[in-house]
Amino acid sequence: MMDLQIDFRGEMSKKFGLTKKQNDVYLFIKKQISKNNIAPSYEEIKLALNLKSKNSVHEYIKQLVARGWIKNLTAKARSITIIK
Repeated sequence: MMDLQIDFRGEMSKKFGLTKKQNDVYLFIKKQISKNNIAPSYEEIKLALNLKSKNSVHEYIKQLVARGWIKNLTAKARSITIIK
């Protein structure tokens, strides 16, 4: 196993190809799923991370899916699952 020193705001995201905002969205989703057993809504993500619109949340979700960090079932609410 890899021994990683994790700096959630910078080092980990640089090592694994995520921007700071993408990493923030990823960590929030991961934390919410772990805490509540259900993915957060786009509105919850928007409010928690002070994003301007749900469209920006949608873009971050698409980017995380494309990079293989999460999986999202289309047309199904709260269907985000963590892959990495």
